[in-house]
Amino acid sequence: MNIAVWGPTSAGKTVLLARLYSVMEREQDQWKVMPSEASAEFIGGINKFIDEKNRFPPPTDVQSGETEVVYEFVGPEGARHIVRLEDRAGDHYEKMDAALVAQLAAADALVLMFDATDSPAHLRRHVDHALTKLYLARNDGKADSRPVAICLSKSDEIINSVVDLEHARTHPNLFVENYIRGREPDLLRLV
Repeated sequence: MNIAVWGPTSAGKTVLLARLYSVMEREQDQWKVMPSEASAEFIGGINKFIDEKNRFPPPTDVQSGETEVVYEFVGPEGARHIVRLEDRAGDHYEKMDAALVAQLAAADALVLMFDATDSPAHLRRHVDHALTKLYLARNDGKADSRPVAICLSKSDEIINSVVDLEHARTHPNLFVENYIRGREPDLLRLV
């Protein structure tokens, strides 16, 4: 399965890729995640930075190119799924060149990363631009039927009470939908 991650600069794409491994490594869940050798080195560097400096890494440098992160998920009874994700600077996602559009259009599923602290107008402009390009690239005139996950990064910035925290933990989908609907009502209709 090929899952593409989209998000503007500082949306948290790199941290998601690195922390996904860390969290699943600690959890005694039925699924295990195993990165490829090259991915393990990249992930290890990001996690080391976060753990030692106790802060998020700086945004991915535009000059750094892209890093493919390959995870093999092994589930109950030996079920296996290979997930390939690319980490690249958010600037690439904001510009959406032809190669990136083709890659996102060919993915089996999408993860859309949103920065909870971003201005609604800025976010709306980038999401609208990306989804329009993807719609045109698919060139079939139909709505996109692929699975789409919305990931709201920096959500600690919008949890203002114990009630918010409990709501985010017990009903994360509804928490994100309510937050997005309150800031940019039309955004959910785009996805």
